[in-house]
Amino acid sequence: MRPPSPRVAMEMAANPNKVTAALPEDTLVMYSGQKLRLLFDQIADVAGLADVGGESLMTQIERSLGINLEQDLFGWADGEYALALISDPDSEGPLGILQMPANLLLLIETKDDRVAERGMQNIADALTREGGSQFNEEKIGGVTFHTITDPYQATTIGYGLVNHFVVIGTSHQVLREVATAADQSLARDDAFRNFISRLPARNSGYVYTNVELLVDTVYEQMPEYAQKDFDASTRPYLKSVRAMGLANQQPGGKDVQRGSMFLLLARNVDP
Repeated sequence: MRPPSPRVAMEMAANPNKVTAALPEDTLVMYSGQKLRLLFDQIADVAGLADVGGESLMTQIERSLGINLEQDLFGWADGEYALALISDPDSEGPLGILQMPANLLLLIETKDDRVAERGMQNIADALTREGGSQFNEEKIGGVTFHTITDPYQATTIGYGLVNHFVVIGTSHQVLREVATAADQSLARDDAFRNFISRLPARNSGYVYTNVELLVDTVYEQMPEYAQKDFDASTRPYLKSVRAMGLANQQPGGKDVQRGSMFLLLARNVDP
């Protein structure tokens, strides 16, 4: 199956942005959209995996891992989704890869919690059969999550349901933050609210970056000599930028997409 045309993607209603109320306010970078299946098909096509030896990528995954994505994931992932990088001061990044104090969150909206729970349980069971590690049930921030922890790397991967979103995270801290994000969510952040108000009325997804927080997070990990170089050569160009966002919109032509970029600048920044 080939991915839908850009026109099909753009004919969806604008994102309701409910997912932003589930993300914590210390979100560094976030990509959102609707209908996870569309993204999956597009990635498979770009990577040349949509059809390998007469098999679709979903067929390959089912054959190798025993996971039926159509039934266990796309059958219930019918709303918004967001992939986000979240500030996590006590971490070295997901699985130690990023080497920075941040971790990943994936949120996928569902209209049927029970179907989503069954699908995620099927996926967890398949991963247990493949890798041998068992998911354990635990309460984090008052929400039941299913987690696997690597005792040697102090790394946790877990999933659970929060307000009709399946949440998948790569640390206890980010799972706790999304479980308790109601009063300190991204949707309440002034910079994000300013950005979201300027989105095109009809879009297929967007990227948002809290430039201030991301720069500060990366800066704290630099050695002193690199900080000095950064302060001299890079900070003057970034210190007035609070946030940045990208969105895809349709100007009205056939199968034509147009990207819009938004920069939120700080006022009264010292030279």
